[in-house]
Amino acid sequence: MNRLTIQFRLPLLLGRVAHGVHHMRPVDLTVRAVLAVACFVGAAWMITQGALVWPLVVGVVGALSLAIDAVELYAAAIVCERMNLEEWDR
Repeated sequence: MNRLTIQFRLPLLLGRVAHGVHHMRPVDLTVRAVLAVACFVGAAWMITQGALVWPLVVGVVGALSLAIDAVELYAAAIVCERMNLEEWDR
């Protein structure tokens, strides 16, 4: 049986995501942040109203949105680092 092990250091991961923020347009970043906050506030409000299923759906959508954003920001940081390395090698 083949196993795939992925190891990462959290400070390095968070540093790359934070670096990726510098490469995103402010409007795009703001829209994504508002969407994530709206999902979690909406889910909390629905829970206070007694709903059970919809808060889970809205919470999952918010979490998925945050995960996709983090992957995009991480990828932007990696591309920037590789471009800098290529320029350094020249």
